[in-house]
Amino acid sequence: MARARSSSPVLPGTSRRDRSGASVRTFLRGVVEEVGAGRAAHLPREVAPEDTRVSRLSQDLYEQWERSMTAWWDQALASPGFLGTLGRGLAAQSGARGAYERKVDAQMERMHLPTRKDLVRVTRIATLLEEKVLAQEDRLVELQDELAAARREVVQARIEAVQARIEVRDTLAALQHDLAALRSRNV
Repeated sequence: MARARSSSPVLPGTSRRDRSGASVRTFLRGVVEEVGAGRAAHLPREVAPEDTRVSRLSQDLYEQWERSMTAWWDQALASPGFLGTLGRGLAAQSGARGAYERKVDAQMERMHLPTRKDLVRVTRIATLLEEKVLAQEDRLVELQDELAAARREVVQARIEAVQARIEVRDTLAALQHDLAALRSRNV
């Protein structure tokens, strides 16, 4: 039985003959040990040439992967067959989801538990009640403000009435004083 040759790149220190991944693991372990050897996280360090090579290799691999995936998606999304299949798959998933929800609702009804429709209805009722309570609270605040304003007006009217009485009393006292003075002159 012949093995198909892989077109994947050969990493330094690995062999195409070794498909078990042991050489790759050994290479990666060596890179990790080199990068992390003797380095404290809080101390600055100079970048070794091996680190920049690995970094550059990683960046190159990522950019190559990104280009190939972009090209593949552009090609796939331009294909009416792909989009049709995708649409049919989504329609099938939607139908399956609907059937699942109907079965769950039927099972909940058989167990005399609230269904999704019941919960939506109760939530709608609770929302309406909350809106009514909030409207009543707002009206209560308005009435309290009106009552406070009326109280202020009543207190102001009482103060003005008391001031008017005091003025009348002062005027009457002045008149009585003037009358007494006139009487004493006329006698």
